[in-house]
Amino acid sequence: MVSGLNKDSFMKWFFAFWLVLASFFSVGLHANDSVLQQAYKSQQSDLQVQGFGKVVKVLPDDN
Repeated sequence: MVSGLNKDSFMKWFFAFWLVLASFFSVGLHANDSVLQQAYKSQQSDLQVQGFGKVVKVLPDDN
């Protein structure tokens, strides 16, 4: 453990650290959302996007 911190203090510090770190990543995600929202509002075409995900079900019309 970090010297000078008991278990409760360490857990609070650790949680705060990860919360701040996660907030940096969410800012980038929201910035991309605003770009997509603006493109949708202005009916912009030929906009390339990139992402990732997991296919959980393939529908019959998705051959």
